[in-house]
Amino acid sequence: MSEAEREAIEQVTAGAQSRAIRVGAMPFWRKREIVWGILRGALWYRRAGFKRLPIIHRGVKLRVAHGLVRLGHLSELHERVVLSAIGAPERPARICIGDYTSIWYGTVISAQHEITIGNHCAISWNCTIIDNDMHKL
Repeated sequence: MSEAEREAIEQVTAGAQSRAIRVGAMPFWRKREIVWGILRGALWYRRAGFKRLPIIHRGVKLRVAHGLVRLGHLSELHERVVLSAIGAPERPARICIGDYTSIWYGTVISAQHEITIGNHCAISWNCTIIDNDMHKL
């Protein structure tokens, strides 16, 4: 990587904005939604880990067969999101979603090999992300 490329990357990362989230300023319904989402992710879907509490809303479907789905800390899956990691026994499928990522209503993510989504990402409504064409030739 050249020196100019490094400087450009440093300028972009230095200009990134961040803001503190004040829980006290949130309305009660949003606080309740987040708490129930964390409990649902930890107890029902069993996706919590050490320092990793995903927020999973009602109506989320996880389909896993010979695969792995890893959700980052405070990543939020809204209603009607489908995560499908269906791989082969010799090569399991993986879906990895980074920390503080929001995936909105009706999005489908389907992996036969591997899909990785980074930290602080947002995926809009009704998107479809797949890593193959799902057809055998």
